Amino acid sequence: MRVLQVSSAKDLGGGERHFCDLSKGLARKGLDVTALIRSDCSWFEKLNGSNEGITVRQTLGISTGIGEVRAIISNAKDSGADIIHAHLARDYTRASIAARFTGTKLVLTRHLMFPVSLRTRVLLGNVSGIIAVSSAVEEVLRAGFRGTRIVPIPNGIDVKRFSQADRPALSSRFRREFQVPDHVKLITTVGELTTLKGQEDFVLAASELRKTSPDLFFVIVGRDNSRDRSYKRKLRRLVKVLGLDDHTLFLDWVEDTASLLSAADVFVSASHTESYGLAILEAMASGTPVVATRTDGAKELLKSGVSGLFAEIGDPVSIASAVDSLLKDPAGARELAAKAQTEAAERFSIERMIDETAGFYDEVLSASG
Repeated sequence: MRVLQVSSAKDLGGGERHFCDLSKGLARKGLDVTALIRSDCSWFEKLNGSNEGITVRQTLGISTGIGEVRAIISNAKDSGADIIHAHLARDYTRASIAARFTGTKLVLTRHLMFPVSLRTRVLLGNVSGIIAVSSAVEEVLRAGFRGTRIVPIPNGIDVKRFSQADRPALSSRFRREFQVPDHVKLITTVGELTTLKGQEDFVLAASELRKTSPDLFFVIVGRDNSRDRSYKRKLRRLVKVLGLDDHTLFLDWVEDTASLLSAADVFVSASHTESYGLAILEAMASGTPVVATRTDGAKELLKSGVSGLFAEIGDPVSIASAVDSLLKDPAGARELAAKAQTEAAERFSIERMIDETAGFYDEVLSASG
């Protein structure tokens, strides 16, 4: 089976990590995979240096014009693709046009909770199947794509990379590298710096926590991909105003997420909306206790009071209270983390994701029309 994976994303985020993991996993499974990405893609090496037998083409432009449609058509023909698989909403319609021209089956992955516009749905009349990253996303899709083959396949991760890590050694390495004292508790959040990810709530919760627990340190990992980088400046100002400058570390990205999460005493997801939550899943696999706001994505990953604790969306006091309860009950926190780690291994492995995706491709190809 030959598959053309398409993504015009420039910067690396959760969706792009999924794109890389899926492409490499399918190639390991024996599929012929071509990855079509944009010419100025910052995550090119994550694919090109994988030695997984993927053909990587950097011929997508940065516009949404006919040139990008031609690039998809050309690569679909050159690779002999049976399936074109588009991963970003802005790629859906041009992949649809290319699939019509080449007579290729079209598969989409939907990462977002937002409904697809009526105009786009009309243009996607030739879609053969859609993968939803969660049941919540599937529900939104079914309301707009009646009669379309839709299947929920949660993003998977390499669970062993986190669960089999030497947690004490990795924690020490991270703390040494970033000069975090061994005696302080580390509270970490990971995600693109945007209002929807709730980093302001995280900072306000940090201020609340330090009123009673001064030996805390906070790590905020994520890039501000907006044009003017104004949100990161806003966060830094808030940190300064709240007197957290000496207790907060901003990092654009951490390649070794296993070290980051091994060093964390609590992982926090303060998102206002989340269709899935890859960072939550990685924290679960690492054996790090998790506090998450009650987003649809988080509720699919965690069981309240069993594998993690929930806080209310947009409520820093609720977030702080949940974190504080874990810090004050280390044994209980370890029990939650152990159950979360088991859940991650049983339900969200990368092997399961690859097998289910390949099976869906088979289903799409065997269907008539």
